[in-house]
Amino acid sequence: VNQRIILGDQEFRDDDILAGRLEVDVWEASVLILRKGKYDGKYEAKVKWNGPMCFELCGNFACRRDDTGAITDEAEIHWEEDGDGKKCSFTLHRKGTSAWAQRHTKNEHTEEQGLDEEWSLIFEGDSPQEGFTGKFRRSYEGYLPIEKGTFLPSS
Repeated sequence: VNQRIILGDQEFRDDDILAGRLEVDVWEASVLILRKGKYDGKYEAKVKWNGPMCFELCGNFACRRDDTGAITDEAEIHWEEDGDGKKCSFTLHRKGTSAWAQRHTKNEHTEEQGLDEEWSLIFEGDSPQEGFTGKFRRSYEGYLPIEKGTFLPSS
């Protein structure tokens, strides 16, 4: 079983040795182990009228990170059970508002309330490199096509 190991805010690579990375005299540590998924990785999605947006798939979770790499929002991924395992959906929540949110709430929607962003993906092959298409919907807006989702190789 492929898995990801996270200790504190540090994620270990597949070839890392955990014992060699712990501080001296550590008696106890909280470790998070996530099962890897075949589509794990960072992606850029081009959504009509929205431009490129980035997110990351990690096991059964999707997340977005800020410029420092800190996770800003995360959500459980729901994989379609019947079929070929290439379809999934998740909803990320971000701070902010939009012109449509303001219009539909008569300017009462606030940035603190935030916006839900629903993603429905259909992967085009059995590897992340083959990308995806799908649809996207933000609170107070209709569905828009994802023109192309691209896998971003690790740097």
